[in-house]
Amino acid sequence: MRSSLDTTGIILAAYGTGSPRGQAVLDAFEERVSRAFPSHPIRWVFTGPCARPRSQSAPTVHSAEEAFRDLADHGVTRLAMQPLQIIPGAEFEAVLRDAASGQAGRRIRRTALGLPLLSGGDAVPSLARCMAEYRPGLEPGEALVWVGHGSLHAGQGYYDDLALALERTNAPVLLGTLRPAPCFSAMVARLRAAGYAKVLLAPFFCLLGRHAARDILGSAGNGEGETESWKARLEQEGLTVRTLHKGLLEQDLFAKLWIERLRSALSGLVSYSFPQASY
Repeated sequence: MRSSLDTTGIILAAYGTGSPRGQAVLDAFEERVSRAFPSHPIRWVFTGPCARPRSQSAPTVHSAEEAFRDLADHGVTRLAMQPLQIIPGAEFEAVLRDAASGQAGRRIRRTALGLPLLSGGDAVPSLARCMAEYRPGLEPGEALVWVGHGSLHAGQGYYDDLALALERTNAPVLLGTLRPAPCFSAMVARLRAAGYAKVLLAPFFCLLGRHAARDILGSAGNGEGETESWKARLEQEGLTVRTLHKGLLEQDLFAKLWIERLRSALSGLVSYSFPQASY
């Protein structure tokens, strides 16, 4: 007999990855979600061009419509969809559209959408407090510099707010973004003003993909663009630079936060939800 909990499903939405390492990170996160919510079937939706192979335990799905249909076919009537995005930007808006269209005409009666990492309530100041204490491998006299993707979308304001909140903690932890300009020159000015000569450079990306590895860490693997990376440019400015080769989803602090947003979605404690479908 099917448990009443089995009627609630979970969709995890990510940009996707084509690398074995990225696939392993997504698999590990799925295992964490499965342990936290063992009665809920889990499916993935990918918002980017990369789609990873799926295990035998779940079918391959690449769109919200396919995921909704598959879960409905397995008896799911309620659904929590958690995007693994950092800000509510253009990619999150695509997830919103997918969630709305995926439910249309299906047997899913209610869908709740979890929030990105920096969105909702006091997410920014609370994350700044956590990050001020989170210093993975940081050496004395060294600054931990997180570098996010950045966006021309209004969601860039969340990065800016987090950067300001981190400054207010007076911790040796700073945040910059690859764009819009002049992010790099502004970071150099902040490091010099604070008297830092050493930097631990860390990507503020969900997954450590080729883009972050190349443009931030200067380790694309084929030399392409490495001399233009933040690492190379900071070294040109006379700073000593070490690098952290991990995406946020690989780090317990951030993985837990995304799971808490999913927990809120499952509890119906989110701002975004969609009305009961008619069928």
